[in-house]
Amino acid sequence: MTSKAKRAQYTLEFKLEAVRLVKAGQSMAAVAATRGVVEQTLYNWVKADGEGKLARSLWARSRWSLRGCVRKWLA
Repeated sequence: MTSKAKRAQYTLEFKLEAVRLVKAGQSMAAVAATRGVVEQTLYNWVKADGEGKLARSLWARSRWSLRGCVRKWLA
């Protein structure tokens, strides 16, 4: 039986800092290499940030966490 490789999880702050470096003029290849991420992943973050979706993901996660707290409190 084969096991699936665990996907890396990055904090929003890590992603935003990497995106900031690219927007500041560093090449995607250089930022990806220094941050230890795949260039395609970094490209996806830059694209999501440009569409306003990167920071919005934090809001969505925090909203779901809040719902869970409210449900526990009301139960």
